[in-house]
Amino acid sequence: SLSFVRAQVVAASVAAGIDPPPAAVSRNFRDAEAFEADTRTLAGLGFVGRACIHPAQLGPVRTVFVPSESEVLEAEQLLADLERATSGVAVDSKGFLIDEAVARTARRVVERGAARETINN
Repeated sequence: SLSFVRAQVVAASVAAGIDPPPAAVSRNFRDAEAFEADTRTLAGLGFVGRACIHPAQLGPVRTVFVPSESEVLEAEQLLADLERATSGVAVDSKGFLIDEAVARTARRVVERGAARETINN
């Protein structure tokens, strides 16, 4: 399995302060479910996109990597909760801590959500 090497690529990118490169292409364009499952695994490793070689792959990649409106709204709410906090840590409406790591993830969700129109065209 290449999971370890792929995770190293993501970790090195984060350490360098850059986004990871798109996850590698797959020759699978006929089995959308398997392709989407594989893409979800790559997203779980920290990749934020995937290179495609066939139009049939675009839908599953968008499903995995383009946040929904509700995900964007939740991320915006987390950032608003953190901004209102008097320290560098806040608690969201569900009782979970919001720290800088959570805020970074929320900012990425908001950024990807803002790019939704470009990505979906």
